[in-house]
Amino acid sequence: MSLAENRFYRFGEFTVDGEQKVLLHDGKRVALTPKVFDTLLILVMNGERIIEKDELMSRLWPDTFVEESNLTFNIKQLRKALATVPNNLALLRQ
Repeated sequence: MSLAENRFYRFGEFTVDGEQKVLLHDGKRVALTPKVFDTLLILVMNGERIIEKDELMSRLWPDTFVEESNLTFNIKQLRKALATVPNNLALLRQ
């Protein structure tokens, strides 16, 4: 799946570099697996609207059947990565 965009997305103290597939917090890399990064990228690219679960799953795993638990796991890992950065619990509740 090629979600990489030649853009930067910013939210709070974070920057998402879609081309390099990197999440940065104040310039420091936050470790994410490729699929968890793709999940984040889809969400930030569509920050102005709600992404339905089915759409998110079909964009993450096109032409592949996966259990809903895979998406749940990705979201859990993303929340965990963002929560490791101090003062970012508020971002997770929005």
